[in-house]
Amino acid sequence: MTPDREELGDRERAAIDRVADLILAEVVEVPEELGLAPLAAARRAGDRRHPLALAVLEEAIASPPERAGIARVEPHRGRVEVGEALVGPADLVAVAVGRVDALEAAAVLARAVDPAGGCPNDCTAGGGACGDGVVQNGEECDDGNADDTDACTSACTNAVCGDGFVQAGVELCDDGNADNSDACTTLCAPPACDDKLKSGDESDVDCGGSCEGCGLGGACVDSKDCGEGTCGGGLCILGASCKALLEGDPGLASGVYTIDPDGMGPIDPFPVHCDMETAGGGWTMVLRVDGAKNTFNYGDPLWTNTDLLNPGDAALHRVEAKLGSWATVKFTEVMVGMEYPILMDPAPMSLKHVEFAATGDSLYALISPGTYIASKIGRDVWKSLITGGSLQANCNREGLNVASPGGDWHGVRIGIVANNENDCTSPDSRIGIGGVGTACSTLNSPAGNFAGCGGDDGDKNLIGFGVVYVR
Repeated sequence: MTPDREELGDRERAAIDRVADLILAEVVEVPEELGLAPLAAARRAGDRRHPLALAVLEEAIASPPERAGIARVEPHRGRVEVGEALVGPADLVAVAVGRVDALEAAAVLARAVDPAGGCPNDCTAGGGACGDGVVQNGEECDDGNADDTDACTSACTNAVCGDGFVQAGVELCDDGNADNSDACTTLCAPPACDDKLKSGDESDVDCGGSCEGCGLGGACVDSKDCGEGTCGGGLCILGASCKALLEGDPGLASGVYTIDPDGMGPIDPFPVHCDMETAGGGWTMVLRVDGAKNTFNYGDPLWTNTDLLNPGDAALHRVEAKLGSWATVKFTEVMVGMEYPILMDPAPMSLKHVEFAATGDSLYALISPGTYIASKIGRDVWKSLITGGSLQANCNREGLNVASPGGDWHGVRIGIVANNENDCTSPDSRIGIGGVGTACSTLNSPAGNFAGCGGDDGDKNLIGFGVVYVR
């Protein structure tokens, strides 16, 4: 029996129109066995005769038992299905087909459109509001609350890292941006040294800054970011010399550094002391010579071979050494440092310095042939190496390989010799490193100031500790 139009309430009539709208808009699929195609046809023709629509429903209700089933109407999800009986969430409403009258079927359809008692919003397809607990077109979720810390935000979107909301139990932070250098990373966690990101104050991925230093080739801001080498051109590198290191990072302090003069060549990197302060800095240590010993006298083979002495001990202290830089570091300047009197370790060394121009592929390359190479800084500069320094008035031959004329006359590998006579055939005084000579009761010591027979500040035997750098 088809109920009269007057027997239908507004909700039932609206429900039928709503379902017809969804069918007409092809938002829903209507299984053939549900028999609602005429309802769509009537809606398409603008026919709002509800009795006709209800007649269609009645026909479905009167269907043979083998066609009876459950019509699952999901208007918010855009489909109608026939299947097993289902009682569940509000947007999955069971519509009985069979053993109910048409009016009851219409009422069930009304509840399918809006279980709360009316059409969502304006009763058009896709209506409804975020927060009503019903997942509708355009929504990823709708849990019906305004809690942004659960799995569904108040904007009806699934909670994800980067949405600006901290999901309880899942995220430690969420600042809603992609900046990994601030307090919250794109993993929605604070920066960490093992997060596989360049995060926080790191200069590269998981290194630098407050994390462990970066390896060679790692990005750096300054040398504190490097666990190996120093920062040069924004990368952790092994420079060819102390000068190269200082050029790469002008803020480097004096100390021991590892250098690699031949880069990818066969020579392994080695440690040196770098003076980054004196006379502009960038000086690479080559030798440390104790004037109280005879290791580095003028004729000793260490001056003409490539053997090293304590090469792993590159610190600036009072232990003799001949470092890897002896035969490998190119330079255009030489610096001599002298401590007198020699203090005791662990007191810091107190050096006076002189610098002069000389160009070579290495100090070994210049000194080992024995060829005299002149410097031009003058006797007074050389005397400034030692407080109270003394030299005879004449000769004043200075530079590298200032050889002794023979006998007990003076010579020096790096320094100056002088004579009381107006020639250099019998010098009796010297200042420098790698010395020789005992004329006029002077000592045959390799480092210091030794003058007899009329030094301008008296006769001297001042044993010093010498250090040689190149740049």
